[in-house]
Amino acid sequence: VIIAMSDNVLDIAAILFAQHFYAALAGGQSVDSALKQAKVAIEAAMIDDTAADLPQYVARDDVDISTLVLVKADGR
Repeated sequence: VIIAMSDNVLDIAAILFAQHFYAALAGGQSVDSALKQAKVAIEAAMIDDTAADLPQYVARDDVDISTLVLVKADGR
């Protein structure tokens, strides 16, 4: 899976994206869920009207990002 911005974004938009995306992944959420949450964070901050549309992903045909979980949440 590759996730990248499809155009230039403000630094603050990139920072917000990274914070929310990686926090969601660390919390045991799927890549798809993390991507959606990060996009919402950019939209909610109203930093840039188009920035939330810029994060794009590419995955192999046999990879479903809605079920791809990179970190299992700690059950404690």
